[in-house]
Amino acid sequence: MDIDQTNVKLLRALRDDARRSLREIAKELGVSTVTVINRMKNLRGEGVIKGFSAHIDPKKVGFELTAVISLKAKGKMLLPVQEKIAKDPHVCGVYDVTGDFDSVIVARFKNVNDLNNFIKKTLALEGIDRTYTQVALNVIKEDFGVNL
Repeated sequence: MDIDQTNVKLLRALRDDARRSLREIAKELGVSTVTVINRMKNLRGEGVIKGFSAHIDPKKVGFELTAVISLKAKGKMLLPVQEKIAKDPHVCGVYDVTGDFDSVIVARFKNVNDLNNFIKKTLALEGIDRTYTQVALNVIKEDFGVNL
């Protein structure tokens, strides 16, 4: 898919505020509303735009802890373990990584007890060799989107 300057501008506009009207976005980009509609349709069809969602402050809805959990899996168990962990509602992201561990999980928890239960449940999964958990103390920047 060709990501030309108009598509980049459109993606930035949607990233900044996807609730704006398409007419407003078209005016800002200097194109027609039909062009914006067609480009959005193409970007969704190609999987560039995966959906639209609200950015929610985790602390304001009771999730006080963010944890980064590294895990080491046994042999060919990595993918089944990752798929199982990814289904947990605490989990924001599951990543294959290089280095001493096989995977990194980013997850949010209401409190230490919530995190403790998750870790124990994770360690009980077949195929987990070990985990290493870090708790974020402060958030300096958090933006999981692409900065075009």
